[in-house]
Amino acid sequence: MGTVLTVEVQQLPSETLDQIISEGEKAIMDVAMRSFGVQSLHELMAKLDHFCINGLEEKIVCPTLSLTGEEDGDEVINQAQQFHGNIASFKKLLKIFSVDEGAAAHCQVKPSVSRAPTHKEPDTHSIV
Repeated sequence: MGTVLTVEVQQLPSETLDQIISEGEKAIMDVAMRSFGVQSLHELMAKLDHFCINGLEEKIVCPTLSLTGEEDGDEVINQAQQFHGNIASFKKLLKIFSVDEGAAAHCQVKPSVSRAPTHKEPDTHSIV
């Protein structure tokens, strides 16, 4: 698992990144950069590398719940599926939330006021 941004995109000059990243993505990255005390996306990616668990998934043996949303994007969903598939736990559940459940994106911008997030306790007998 790596970052949502591909290695090729991370290596682009900051000026080019500013042109291809949406305003919403920039806002999220600005918050992350302030949180980590860095000034650029490149510095942020270097900081986030310290949180990488590639190759350690097989050491995860406790019951594990992996969560993502269907609108988080293909790369995030692929990373969640890869992580989930690589962990060694015999009790694990991957949940990909739908729009109807109200948690389809990491930062869902326009939740419906008529739609409340739903939560259903997983059937622990069916966790594989």
